Amino acid sequence: MIKKIFLGFVVLIVLVLAAMVIVPVIFKDDIQKALDEQIAANVDAQVFYDTDAFGLSLFKSFPSLSVSVGKFGVAGNAPFENDTLAYVGNFRLDINVMSAIKGEKIIINNILLDEPAITVKVLADGKANYDIAKSTSEEAPEEIVEEADTTATSTDIQIAIKKWEIRNGNIAYIDQAGNMAAYLEGLNHEGAGDFTLEVFDITTSTIIEKVSFLYEGTSYLSNKTFKADLILNMDLANMKFTFKENSVALNAFGFGFDGFVSMPSDDIEMDITFAGKEIDLKGILSLIPGAYQEYLDGISAGGQIGFDGYVKGVYNESSMPQVAANLQVDNGAIKYAEYPIPIEELTVRAGFEYPSADLKDFSFTVDNFSMLVDGEKSSASLLFKDLEDYFWDFQFEGNLDIGKLTQIIPVEGMDLEGKVNAALQTSGRMSDVEAERYDKLPTSGNMSLDGFKYTSPDLPQGFGIESTAMQFNPEAITLSNFKGNAGRTDLNMSGEIRNYLEYALGEDATLVGRFDFSSSMVDINEWMVEEDTVVTEEPVDTTALEVVRIPTNIDFVLASSIDKMIYDNLSIDDFAGGVIIQEGAIRLDKVNFNLLSGYFEMNGAYESLPEDPLYNFDFQIKELSIPDAYNAFSTVQQLAPFTEDMTGKFSTGLQIGGSLLQDMSPDYNTMQGFGMVSVIEGALNNVELLSKAQGFA
Repeated sequence: MIKKIFLGFVVLIVLVLAAMVIVPVIFKDDIQKALDEQIAANVDAQVFYDTDAFGLSLFKSFPSLSVSVGKFGVAGNAPFENDTLAYVGNFRLDINVMSAIKGEKIIINNILLDEPAITVKVLADGKANYDIAKSTSEEAPEEIVEEADTTATSTDIQIAIKKWEIRNGNIAYIDQAGNMAAYLEGLNHEGAGDFTLEVFDITTSTIIEKVSFLYEGTSYLSNKTFKADLILNMDLANMKFTFKENSVALNAFGFGFDGFVSMPSDDIEMDITFAGKEIDLKGILSLIPGAYQEYLDGISAGGQIGFDGYVKGVYNESSMPQVAANLQVDNGAIKYAEYPIPIEELTVRAGFEYPSADLKDFSFTVDNFSMLVDGEKSSASLLFKDLEDYFWDFQFEGNLDIGKLTQIIPVEGMDLEGKVNAALQTSGRMSDVEAERYDKLPTSGNMSLDGFKYTSPDLPQGFGIESTAMQFNPEAITLSNFKGNAGRTDLNMSGEIRNYLEYALGEDATLVGRFDFSSSMVDINEWMVEEDTVVTEEPVDTTALEVVRIPTNIDFVLASSIDKMIYDNLSIDDFAGGVIIQEGAIRLDKVNFNLLSGYFEMNGAYESLPEDPLYNFDFQIKELSIPDAYNAFSTVQQLAPFTEDMTGKFSTGLQIGGSLLQDMSPDYNTMQGFGMVSVIEGALNNVELLSKAQGFA
């Protein structure tokens, strides 16, 4: 009897094992055929998979039925015929067999996506490659639809997923319509939760090796790492989800959540708080957009960081939850490995609030931003609020040693020195800008620059500013006490620019300015470039000139006074005159100087408003010594060699005017001119012809 029982037991086991092997093989073709039919009926794309890698098994995850598909993917139709929407190296689904047989609730014990590669594309016209569902051509009659809905409700099948996993995935999102792109590389994710229960915990773990995001050509995230470990309590009956143990980190910036999200109806209720976890200043810097990532190389940073905030309230069509975030930095320090001077005592107090759905309540504040660079302190504050009518209030005050700054951030090919002291305050509303109420935009401040020096290979003479000061208010920017030099040339200047706010922010305002320039000596020779004796054939510039239009909304006067100018072997004394830009024209106003023994004066204008611009020029020379002119000017020697033997003085005047063509060349049909030359006490000496005639007589 025992032998018979044992034999029967063995036979039963053999039959079960045989069924486990044979049944999947028997139904494999039927399942594959049914799968192909459903794909063809519902998917407008090319779905492919390795038929040899399609399988059913009761051994891989007994007592579950394991369905696997290898080398599975979806390729689009036109206009995405060359794109693969998704490719999966291996897809596996483990189904609880008994739950499938009962049919009330199908329990999926595990879903595995191995090496998935997903590429989502949205074209500029809005077409997306993921829109692959076939639309039905006919709609069922209303009576049948209602009956079908009732039947479906009575026979709803619930599907519960206990565990899922993604291994080494890559996801790309390319949106040409929105001009943005996002890339996730090396995605590994797994989660577990018993969805057969109404209240349970879901546990997920996610690691992404590289996260990148680009918007309008700018890289905001570049190859950042992302890690998240979450435990979320799921109350499906009340649709309430509560954060338990969790941590999230983007690069070195880590934070966590507490609170819940509840969706009992169409409203979404939330009460979430978040805070940074073990973050430092380097973690903040690691979030700098990828376009500026190169500046982080070799940086060491430290300091205490605080980051927290909350999201509380109800989200629906008429309300928004309250959102707030705060950032604090204390005793921050940043130092480049290659440069000895660090940024120290960095302090930041910043906050963001969005307390309601009313955009007027939005605000962003920087209550304090301050830092110390080798003993030089700078500080700033900012209030920005009201997204419907922007309001701002910005203040800055600080000292900056340019020489020390170039040690921290070197500038190749030039040497810089100097100290800047600045204080700035500005506030206002956008509605006042748009209404051109510039008197309601209080802006004031001052800036001074002392001991500034600049030299480079292209400017070996150097440019310097001994001292200068600039003050500004809503009406004017005033420059005073500008004392500088360009090589051996001394520079002194003062003046003001008025109406600058209206000019910068408006459309029809006129910028008004006047500057007085003076110098005791301008050495032009110092800036002359020696000509290369090697003759080279210069390419011919075939680009046609165009009319230069002078802006009509600039009213500017430059008055100059120079005691002495040195040019070649000439000394130009008592140079004075003005350049006026006004009403679309440039004018020379009594530009005069003394040269040799004579007096020179120039007046003229270029008027760009007419279709064909107008010009006029008046040049006067008074009582210039003829021998001095011959000795000083090579053109006189070439054109009038006889003046070598002349004595006396001459005066001349030349007036010329007309219009210019569209290529800025003179229109000779309109050209008018007048000139004269007068000689005082002139004498022609040592004339051979006259001497011989006198001897003959």
